[in-house]
Amino acid sequence: MHHTKHSDITMKHDNASANINENEDASPPLRRRKAQIRESNETQLLACAEAVFAEKGLEGASTAMIAERARLPKANLHYYFPTKLALYRHVLEDLFEDWHRAADTFEDSDDPVEAIGGYVRAKMDLSRRRSLGSKVWASEIIHGAHHMQDILNERVKP
Repeated sequence: MHHTKHSDITMKHDNASANINENEDASPPLRRRKAQIRESNETQLLACAEAVFAEKGLEGASTAMIAERARLPKANLHYYFPTKLALYRHVLEDLFEDWHRAADTFEDSDDPVEAIGGYVRAKMDLSRRRSLGSKVWASEIIHGAHHMQDILNERVKP
């Protein structure tokens, strides 16, 4: 009987080793899946935050409103963005990247009329694609760009 128990223990240990090896093999896909979930949640939260900030402004918006719009628990929002201001700044940085890419059109032509025309078309397209973001951006600029001054100082050439 003692031998059987030892066999059971060995068998359990062997199964545990097999499970550990299976988990190690499954780990990279699991990590990729978790990264995909994280990216999806962040994208959803940023889109919802952009909409709420456009509708309510920074002061009128709350993380509860944004989480509700994203259909995620508020705790999840705070896992990705610890404060409302951190989320707002992330929205501004994302908008800045899009607006900055529009300025790349100046590199497409040496002709000033063409270059400015390309820039205006890119900005108009961006305003149509991200109308709520355009509202957030304009509101921030109108209110003195206090929350994005460091972004502008770091990334915009004088």
